[in-house]
Amino acid sequence: MADVTGETVTIVQSAFGKLAEAFAEVLPSILGLVILLLVGYVVGVIIKRIVIGLLANMRVDEWLEEQNLADVVAGHTMTNIIGTIFEWSIILLFLAQGAEVMQYEVFKSALQGLVFFVFQVIGAILIGLAGLIIARYVRNALEVSATRFRKIIALAVEVLIIYMALVMALKAVPGIDTTILEYAFIIGFGSVAFAGALALGLAFGLAFKDEAKSMLKEWEKPKKHKKK
Repeated sequence: MADVTGETVTIVQSAFGKLAEAFAEVLPSILGLVILLLVGYVVGVIIKRIVIGLLANMRVDEWLEEQNLADVVAGHTMTNIIGTIFEWSIILLFLAQGAEVMQYEVFKSALQGLVFFVFQVIGAILIGLAGLIIARYVRNALEVSATRFRKIIALAVEVLIIYMALVMALKAVPGIDTTILEYAFIIGFGSVAFAGALALGLAFGLAFKDEAKSMLKEWEKPKKHKKK
């Protein structure tokens, strides 16, 4: 019985010893990663403040308000959004560098995959944000034009641009299949184009109805004179 107990204690001690050795091997990498993250956070905050200051001097938020585009990013300012994107980009760069110091390939690959994915998401956010601003800018420009049905056309164009930006943004994120959305856009755009062409044809037909009648009468007069 004593031998069994002694063997059990030995196995447990050996297991804890190996665990301690493995932890001791990983600990420097973890500490290096934590230090790099802290440095990246500090640098990111500093860069964010610099970017916000530069954009504030350029009066970006004021220009957006003058163009009636500020409500596109309701609850936030464009300077703060761009500054935050720069901040997280810096943190991600330091995290990517921290992944290089990891000894185990599994942890290294996981961190690199995470960094790549978040960068793709940031790119998608930028595409979506640009789409929202462009869509509202075009809508505002169309609403002040002299075009008939300008409000309906402006809203339709805005929705179209936002939809295109949404598809492009989702396509930038790995693992998201936008095939259905692309086909839906093609079918929808084709239907709208067909309906617009039909409506335009009918409008031209009605507009030139009287001219066509008069031309037909002028063409029939010589025929009547010949019969006489």
